[in-house]
Amino acid sequence: MLRLGDTDVDYSEDFQFFVTTKLANPHYSPEVCIKVTLVNFTVTFEGLEDQLLTEVAAIERPDLVETKESLVLQIAEGRKTIQELEDKILHLLATSTGNILDDEDLINTLDDSKVISTKTAEAVKGAEQTSAEIEVAQEAYRPVATRGSILYFVVSDFGSVDPMYQYSLSYFKEVFAQTVTNAEKADELDKRIAILVEATTRTMFVMICRGLFEQHKVTPHPNPLPHLNPHRHPHPHPNPHPNLEPGPGPEPEP
Repeated sequence: MLRLGDTDVDYSEDFQFFVTTKLANPHYSPEVCIKVTLVNFTVTFEGLEDQLLTEVAAIERPDLVETKESLVLQIAEGRKTIQELEDKILHLLATSTGNILDDEDLINTLDDSKVISTKTAEAVKGAEQTSAEIEVAQEAYRPVATRGSILYFVVSDFGSVDPMYQYSLSYFKEVFAQTVTNAEKADELDKRIAILVEATTRTMFVMICRGLFEQHKVTPHPNPLPHLNPHRHPHPHPNPHPNLEPGPGPEPEP
């Protein structure tokens, strides 16, 4: 029984109560935190960067992604085999009776298990090395993923101008993937990365400009330069919107 005000209410163990909030970083008192379970689904910069890196690598180097996926399965299978062999050896030792040196079946099983375990361990080690090399190759596309993550958080800030400026993460990732796919090709990796960074930036800029309301076209927009190049702009500008001047707006009524 629960006492709510002056009324006794039956309590069920199956009762669950979920509360959501639109606040990006809500603050709750310690008294509330100890009574509830907080689940934060907000995307982080690093998490989104890793997601976009995976997508870029899948588009640019599908062979690496396919190889990495097969290696992950191979590593998991190898570790499972090693664990099963160890459990089998422990079981045989625990159930053996008499002198284990006289148990030929046990000795043969131990020898076979040792050989299989050694080969499996070597295969797992080789697969882990290959997987690490693939990750190094994928890291070459990190600048593209970093730019994409920066652009998403810059775009999400437009919701402070008007609630209608809401861009879902799934839509952003879809546009990002299409941009990478349709971008100009290049044989040199460095040139290709530069093209992708420029293409994603330009696409998001055009997408935002196309969706602006007329009354907001004269509104100074958030300055993205410190986000896009934090090394060149380590300190905030005294004017938060120095890079954009008001554009032509509707003429005032007489």
